[in-house]
Amino acid sequence: MTRPPRPDWSLVQSKSSRLRVPFVNESGRPVPVSTLRSVARATFLAHGQRSGAVCVLVADNDRLQELNRQFRGLDEPTDVLTFPPPENMKPHLGDIAVNRQMALEAGKRPGWSETAELGQLVAHGCLHLLGYEDDDEAARVHMVRIANEALAHLGMPTDPDWRSIEH
Repeated sequence: MTRPPRPDWSLVQSKSSRLRVPFVNESGRPVPVSTLRSVARATFLAHGQRSGAVCVLVADNDRLQELNRQFRGLDEPTDVLTFPPPENMKPHLGDIAVNRQMALEAGKRPGWSETAELGQLVAHGCLHLLGYEDDDEAARVHMVRIANEALAHLGMPTDPDWRSIEH
């Protein structure tokens, strides 16, 4: 697979973007929507994507397990899932589902937070929708580096050792 082009973080300042990032919160707790929307927008804008929509679902273990079972055949919860759009759905960029419970647990690590983990999950999901893969260690490290660049650009904490759940 060909890697997506190197992100250009100067594009994030674009005022002419028509990129929409609606959120659905099924977690039962408030979500830092504006922060997470900024993560998604920065990740897409840095890759030259100035219009379209990516929908983000924030849910719990049970809901992510249900989606994982339905779409991947894995009957277990996961931290993040991505759903690329069908060709006839453009300019829809895809959907991302993130696990609030797992983010809350991961956020308890020293120097980390639930918001930082949710940001990492959203950036990770966006990168998958942009064509990045993390199917080997080199690709995983590259993807985490790009996600951390997005978070750093927004003044958020980063973690070069971050890992998504591997199945």
